[in-house]
Amino acid sequence: MSVLRRLAVVVTSLFAVVAVVTPAVAVAAVAAPPGVKFRAGSHDGFDRVVFEFVGAKAPGSVLFQQLDGERPYWGQSDLRVTELWGNRFLKLALPSPAGAEPYVEVIGKRVVNYPLPLVRGAVVNEAGHGGSMEVSIGLERDAGYTVKHQGHLVIIDFKR
Repeated sequence: MSVLRRLAVVVTSLFAVVAVVTPAVAVAAVAAPPGVKFRAGSHDGFDRVVFEFVGAKAPGSVLFQQLDGERPYWGQSDLRVTELWGNRFLKLALPSPAGAEPYVEVIGKRVVNYPLPLVRGAVVNEAGHGGSMEVSIGLERDAGYTVKHQGHLVIIDFKR
């Protein structure tokens, strides 16, 4: 067999392998971790923050909650989230949604600040560690709040 003929056989074989492997790679790339995006708004008598889970149902419980004047930390580090506006901070630890191991993708900006009467900002400051994630909300002052779980949403309402 001539060199050109052998080269043609090798090139054809490589194309066949690429054609078989390419669809498998494309399917694997689609299986991305779930994402979370968040927003806030002012309503009659209350401010609301919504964490929306994309590609997964929202966590149905809260593992830990704390409202104080201490700024949240970035994940497991010793660095504070200095970009988050507020004088008081609500920190919520939520179970990671199913399929979110090892983490949840944050969709959009990491820290979003708001000029609302009570809610000053929100952040996903721990996108996943040990089966949980932490979100924090900056507030102008202490306020009563409720946490609701609704399909793909975790809704936190703050009474003004």
